[in-house]
Amino acid sequence: MLISGKIITGILTAAVMAAGSRTPTPDAEALLQKANGTMSQVESMSVTTERQMDVAFDGEITSTIIQSEIDTIAKPFKANVDVVVIRNGEVAQRYGTYAVENGEDIDTYSEMEGKWVHEAETMADISQYNIWMQKDLFLNHLSFFVVDGTEEINGIQTTKISGVLTGEAMEKVLETSGIDLIFGGLGWSLDELYTELKDMGELPVSLWISPDGYLICYEFDMTDRMQAALDNLSGTEENFQTIVKTKLRVTCSNFNEISDFEIPKEITSGAVEFEEFCQEMI
Repeated sequence: MLISGKIITGILTAAVMAAGSRTPTPDAEALLQKANGTMSQVESMSVTTERQMDVAFDGEITSTIIQSEIDTIAKPFKANVDVVVIRNGEVAQRYGTYAVENGEDIDTYSEMEGKWVHEAETMADISQYNIWMQKDLFLNHLSFFVVDGTEEINGIQTTKISGVLTGEAMEKVLETSGIDLIFGGLGWSLDELYTELKDMGELPVSLWISPDGYLICYEFDMTDRMQAALDNLSGTEENFQTIVKTKLRVTCSNFNEISDFEIPKEITSGAVEFEEFCQEMI
């Protein structure tokens, strides 16, 4: 019997409410306010992101992990990104990307098929690298948040805060976190998956904040919600795919320690335009 995603969400919500009142605790609220103040003073940082999806089909598990190392500056926006794609424990791809604000556009230079390719894009196009917008969503729109223990991350003692994102904030996180980069191969379009995921109502998230208010880490695990989405999309047909893990984890460091940088001239002068690159690939 297939169970709809909305029913599963209701069950999960009821379980959380049974475990507690879902009323924000004063200590959590105070720490979030402190984090907002501290992070508003951050102008540059390093970020490590890891997006992972493990899918079981016919007794075999396929694992895809996309790891990004990002040095980023807030204003004007700049990002220097190194990406590694790992499939079933083996490195499948490596590439670099630069993204630099240029008026109303974002100039991107990305490694593709051994070439550097230039494209004028928008902030929405490169939102997976815009950690500044993501951290604001997590810090300012968290609901039902409570202190959920302490943990040491990269040698820093942190307080863990757990809560949920709902409504437009949840939808914005799904659209901008880059989690869709690991959706390929599931057999459904991104629009279909997003429609199902947005119907889930809320997204459980966790934040790890240092005593002085730095956002050291944030993550969300949407394994159950992805499974429900695939089951719903399958309709009356049996879904043979089992979602073992769907998770995003972001770790931040080197606050205000990233020096300004420019895209190397050998890259900008030798890059081909995206349209030209596409024609070459035909």
